[in-house]
Amino acid sequence: VALFGSVARKEANDDSDIDILVVGTEPVPLKGLTLPDSCSPARTTWKRMEAPGAQQYAFLTAIASEAVMLHDPKGKLAKAFAKMSAPEPEEIAADYAGVLRRLGNYDHLGRFGGLYLFLFGDCYRFSKGAIISASAHVGEPQAKREEAWAWFAKRHPERARDIKTVRSIEPHYLLTMNKGNTDDLPFPARDCHDVAKRVLAAAKRIVVTCAADAAAL
Repeated sequence: VALFGSVARKEANDDSDIDILVVGTEPVPLKGLTLPDSCSPARTTWKRMEAPGAQQYAFLTAIASEAVMLHDPKGKLAKAFAKMSAPEPEEIAADYAGVLRRLGNYDHLGRFGGLYLFLFGDCYRFSKGAIISASAHVGEPQAKREEAWAWFAKRHPERARDIKTVRSIEPHYLLTMNKGNTDDLPFPARDCHDVAKRVLAAAKRIVVTCAADAAAL
């Protein structure tokens, strides 16, 4: 069991979750475990640690530098982090293609009746995830959200407008994660078709750019 995230980095505040990684021979069932409401567990297996998929490799690589071992009596988890093998290029490309397909589910904005909260949440989530993944794939893993955005902005100044567009809906993303409230929104997430269209296009460009970074390796 390893601790990661803001608590591990000693940057937590009253609203922070306690992020833990639980590794077992099989996915560890959470049912029946007594966990505080603020605990946000992630699970994987030893087999997946040995050969993680593209997305999980990026996730594990990003947290490896900050992980605090809570229960690793024989050092097995620490060694597993060190021995992870990177996924094949085809798998990485397929992972980004899958993200773009999921964003493509929002292409027909008229279907949503002017309600765009979850579109905003997914656009932010997938953009942030793609950036963190790309940073790991190019060997410069960024586990912190702010540092990941800063890393991408420095690497791709041509995406400055897209970054600003997607980051403007961060409060909407936090609301979908139950970490914010409507008073924090810079604008309502309804009847804003033009904004939704811009955000979706910006998110797609960010993901495509991240995919190109990974493919260039």
